[in-house]
Amino acid sequence: PAAQMPRDPVPELSNTRAPYDDAYVTLTRGQLVRKDVVTRTGGTRLGNVSQLWVDTDEWEVIALDCRPVANGVLSPVVNAVGGGAVDHVLMSSLRQVGDVVLVHDENAVERRWSSYGLSTIVGCDVVTERGTYIGRVRDFEFDPEDGLVQRLIVDALGLPVVPEEVVSTYAIDVSEILSSGADRIIVAEGAEARVEQLSSSLLQRLQLAAPPWEDDLADYGDYYARDYARDYEAFESAQRERRR
Repeated sequence: PAAQMPRDPVPELSNTRAPYDDAYVTLTRGQLVRKDVVTRTGGTRLGNVSQLWVDTDEWEVIALDCRPVANGVLSPVVNAVGGGAVDHVLMSSLRQVGDVVLVHDENAVERRWSSYGLSTIVGCDVVTERGTYIGRVRDFEFDPEDGLVQRLIVDALGLPVVPEEVVSTYAIDVSEILSSGADRIIVAEGAEARVEQLSSSLLQRLQLAAPPWEDDLADYGDYYARDYARDYEAFESAQRERRR
């Protein structure tokens, strides 16, 4: 059966964005994952969203993975573990996001598209340029009109399946980001003082846990401090050689 259309009126996505005001909204990765992708023309269910891909040079969401829903004897197992083929839908093909993700028709599916050079960023460590560990990315906020990432949402684990009630979560503005790699995002020095706390874990409310950058378990901080010191020494050495 065709998927139900959104119950509540949801503004359509357009090529131009209204000026920033109280009505300005962002979406998170977590709000899209597992939503059905449905065509506007015929109500055909193309699959559900399983992943989002980000260009970390421009910090822009480029596309989403659309995993067709399997049918047959083994379909409950395949759908549960996320097996099978994966199609892709570019952000520019989205027409509306509500209870479902609407695209115009089946032509929105990009079967030959490649995610090369892009990142899911979930699970990446976030560290200041001085080696202070902020946390791991569990989610991110982005503008649905242009796909631009606005904030990273981090916690101590970087596992979206862990409820926010279990871990404390924090938001870091994308303007703090200096560079990024395959598994690490470097932010400006002192960024830990500018994060916004979104939720507090039970342990933190009982004062039995601290933010990652204040945690006495120095596995993170010492590791990145040593890493930073090594890289900085290599940089200084190269600079000395250049001056000779």
